[in-house]
Amino acid sequence: MYLSHAAGARGASPSTLLELTEISEPEAERLLAAIWCVLEAHALGSPMMHVRSPAHGLLDLRLIFRNAEDCALVEANLPMIEH
Repeated sequence: MYLSHAAGARGASPSTLLELTEISEPEAERLLAAIWCVLEAHALGSPMMHVRSPAHGLLDLRLIFRNAEDCALVEANLPMIEH
């Protein structure tokens, strides 16, 4: 699994974009549940989310947050992310 802040999403700066690539469906479910727990605990708005399923069977998730602070808070609370 890879975590990045790559630019390229429409309307997203690198500081508001959280990209999780090459993750399995069970891992995606676990991470999304953890992300939503953080959002709810801090009364943050939901990010825009894009899911891509490349041919190799793993998922790529892109979450675009309203601001860099929300993105950083969620990233800091994600379980087992390789930086």
